[in-house]
Amino acid sequence: MYKFTLQNTYNFLLIVLAASFSLPDRVAPPILIVLALASVALRFKLKIPFSLNRVSILFIVIFLYYLFRLWGSNDLSDGIKFLEKNLSFIIVPLIFIPNLIHNKKSIIKVFILGFSSVAIYTIIFSTISHYFLNSDTKWYFQNIEQYGFHPTYMGMYSIISLIFLEREKLFKNKNFTILLIVINIAFIIFSASRISIITLIFIFILRAIFERKKHYLIILVGAFSSLLLFYFASSDFKYKVNQLTSFKGFNHYDNNDYGSVSVRVAKIKTAKKVWLDNKWLGVGTGGLSDELIKTYRSKDIECWPCAQRRYNPHNQYLSILSGHGLIGFFIFALLIISILFRALKDRNYILLEIVLVFLIIGFTESILERQKGLMLFTFFLYFCYSKIETQLLKE
Repeated sequence: MYKFTLQNTYNFLLIVLAASFSLPDRVAPPILIVLALASVALRFKLKIPFSLNRVSILFIVIFLYYLFRLWGSNDLSDGIKFLEKNLSFIIVPLIFIPNLIHNKKSIIKVFILGFSSVAIYTIIFSTISHYFLNSDTKWYFQNIEQYGFHPTYMGMYSIISLIFLEREKLFKNKNFTILLIVINIAFIIFSASRISIITLIFIFILRAIFERKKHYLIILVGAFSSLLLFYFASSDFKYKVNQLTSFKGFNHYDNNDYGSVSVRVAKIKTAKKVWLDNKWLGVGTGGLSDELIKTYRSKDIECWPCAQRRYNPHNQYLSILSGHGLIGFFIFALLIISILFRALKDRNYILLEIVLVFLIIGFTESILERQKGLMLFTFFLYFCYSKIETQLLKE
């Protein structure tokens, strides 16, 4: 019989939190706060001190730097909202008490099952809406965010699900695992997210080169075959791929061309200009959006869709540099290097690949500017970092 103890409630909330990542943004934060309170109560009850490892220290330092850069902010209200969104940097290290977590595989399972369910739902209803309900959207992938969330972020969730499915024996039924793998690869292709497709191929090419396992080659051949088939079968997907032909380098931007790639160049040039004007400290916590809009409207850029839609830089590195300068970027780099060093030292390939996913997708998305990216980043990097946790994941 299940006992409603504080520890059981704590473990249950960890599962609920992992399941909530694929749900609307308003769901996860309250669960995270309740989980933090439960972890504090557990520490107090069992007299467990809060120990700081290298990553938890850097998480806290990043948040404190954000707090410090609220000083001199051009938009205090926006800065406070930014701090609220980034509270996971200090809450996530607090919620993990490794020796009291007895359901680590369950946490991963519910994340995969939750996201895979959302992926199936999104594929079905995006397709029905576009092709059968006289949708106003021009391309089917424009419906994805209506039924799920941002296609690139969903692609990132799919890749992380695949990493866990491939590296861990999570489900006893092998056929069910294969089905989940197929669902997640299918969604990445369906999403038409170019950076997600590139990331998926890159990860499996690395595996095929360094691990030399036959099934990785089979997955790559299957993925390439599916991409080619989808390219010739879907005019929407073909259009998304062909947009890449308009790319003429990161320094070229035509303000008479508001195509997808061209607009991305405008975002990059704008963020770079804002950073160079605020090289060491950035514009601060709050006010980056206004600075970007001002530059979007300048004669040098004149990207009116960028200003109207208040686009962020769509590049994580430029987001950090323009918002918090070289100092903020240095702290972030220390965090990533520390995690990579630990992953290589422990041969923790799950952690290594998850970091690579964030780093690659960070070139075209400001993943820490959205809760969907920030929550996943803080939770799973910290979840996989601890030596105790990585050992238990292999049990």
